[in-house]
Amino acid sequence: MVKLKWALIGGIVLCLGLSDSEADQFASRDRETKVESTQVASRDRETKLEQTTQVASRDRESKEQTTLFASRDRETKLQSKQVASRDRETKLQSKQVASRDRETKLQSKQVASRDRETKLQSKQVASRDRETKTQNYFA
Repeated sequence: MVKLKWALIGGIVLCLGLSDSEADQFASRDRETKVESTQVASRDRETKLEQTTQVASRDRESKEQTTLFASRDRETKLQSKQVASRDRETKLQSKQVASRDRETKLQSKQVASRDRETKLQSKQVASRDRETKTQNYFA
């Protein structure tokens, strides 16, 4: 007896006339193909699951790194602010030191000027003393 079997080969539907043994072989190959397809589908699901897991893992790692970078950026920004604050403080202290230096220099000049004045007055007193002595000597 001839059985009819429909087959899809390369996108073309064929109607095959098969004997019983051929039909059994064809059915057996169909079952094998089905099993192989199931196995391939199972491997595809496993691969997809693995890939999805790996992608999720990389995403978590990336997120952690992003969080770490953001944290370091905030830390760096804070340190920059602290450095800028210390720089301003140092600049202010430098200005204060320069101001005190100018003040000290001015005071030194005033002291030197008083010293010269005192020396001049001492010379004048000594000169008057000599004059008085000379007048007293002739008197």
